[in-house]
Amino acid sequence: MSRFDCPNCGRSLRWRLLPHVPQSNGLLAFSCIHCGAVLRYSEHELPLGGWFWETRVRSVVTFIVGAALFSGVASAMGSAISLALVAWVAVALFAGYSLSPKPAYKLLNEDGSNRPQHL
Repeated sequence: MSRFDCPNCGRSLRWRLLPHVPQSNGLLAFSCIHCGAVLRYSEHELPLGGWFWETRVRSVVTFIVGAALFSGVASAMGSAISLALVAWVAVALFAGYSLSPKPAYKLLNEDGSNRPQHL
């Protein structure tokens, strides 16, 4: 099974726009366009992703520190090097997300369990 396959039916969901399914527990959930199973994104795709983006405070601090580092590199070494650094980080994050062996989706039931549920 590929990273972007539905865990219920096994068909590919890569490059698909998945319909949103409202959840009472506040989780972001989607519906498989092939079988209708309710899915959610799996947890952290990158090893350090949870540490940097797990809470809102960490996300804000990560953004502020990243902007300050970008500004410092831009003022010290020039904009070409700082843009190359941003491009390198973007490629590293995209590669880590797309090449990860962990499945991108999990089955989700309305009560938050991982049992299959169909619409």
